[in-house]
Amino acid sequence: LSLNETSRLSAEIDSFNLQQFVASQPNVESELPALATFVQVDVNRISLRPEGIEIASIVVDKLTSSLVLAENQRIDNLMLPSYLTSSEASKQETSDNTIDSEAARAENIPQADTTPDFYVVIGKISLSPESSMALVDRSIVPTLKRDLTINELTVKNLNTRDKGAQTNVILKARNGPYASLDGNLTIEPTADKLTMDAKATIREVELPPISPYIANVLGYNIASGQLNMDLDMTANQGQLNGNSHIVLRQFDLGGKKDSNTVLKAGAVPLNLAVGALKDSDD
Repeated sequence: LSLNETSRLSAEIDSFNLQQFVASQPNVESELPALATFVQVDVNRISLRPEGIEIASIVVDKLTSSLVLAENQRIDNLMLPSYLTSSEASKQETSDNTIDSEAARAENIPQADTTPDFYVVIGKISLSPESSMALVDRSIVPTLKRDLTINELTVKNLNTRDKGAQTNVILKARNGPYASLDGNLTIEPTADKLTMDAKATIREVELPPISPYIANVLGYNIASGQLNMDLDMTANQGQLNGNSHIVLRQFDLGGKKDSNTVLKAGAVPLNLAVGALKDSDD
């Protein structure tokens, strides 16, 4: 650690190790899982400057993440510290103080801050194989339960300092014995508008469990079916261009769903249109 002549902190750290980390652990009585746990995280070659931070690599060993949504879509297993859950009276007092402070500052508006944004440069972030993410959504009927096993998740060259620098994200995951997701994303974090190249392959995703999310749009529940999709998309300064190839296997609609946001398919009812598109392989 060092302080320069203007008392600005700098530091060089060879490595940092954290073990058996648990984030947001609910009470045992609730029987809810922790929001996130990992066996170990290794952070290597840290260079901290007043302007930003550079890290050679971050390796997370066996991340287990769980998200439980209640009926009101609140995150049930998110436990906040007491100082973040103060009473409404305290919140109102803070709001009143903020208004008073803003009024005082309005009398003497300072010049715009020209200090450069704090930058972050990380060479590589990676998760160990067999990390997992679980989702339980009780806000829909029936309750959605999904476990995603992550075979590979790496982020290379995360760079918010250098204009034009490209960050690459690779994700390989599976749900159960058959459903899989392979994704490869290259993006420019410092671009003024979205600039990226994304490719994804999705195989054998069961559709009935996600029916509650899209039934209001379709006007029907999904009785059966699997989704295969190949996606190839680019964006250059906000201009999107891409192609997608979608295959629905053994796709059948169930009962009608009353909704004000039903997708209009013209004069042909959606269930008849789906039937007309089926081939000999269903």
